[in-house]
Amino acid sequence: MVAGAIPGIIVGFIVAAFVGHAAMWLSVFGGVGIVIGLVVATLLYRRRRSKASAASASDPSGRLKR
Repeated sequence: MVAGAIPGIIVGFIVAAFVGHAAMWLSVFGGVGIVIGLVVATLLYRRRRSKASAASASDPSGRLKR
């Protein structure tokens, strides 16, 4: 979440410099950044979990080295 919120806050500052209403733009872009960060984290977790399950299924001995 924080990884998405920080770029969103920076973009909010940049937009607010030209448009005004800093609090509004910071909250809008910060919220969008948090949502994008959550979606990306979920996708990465699913990809990592599917790779681990595929690797354990292909291991004939049943033991997976980590």
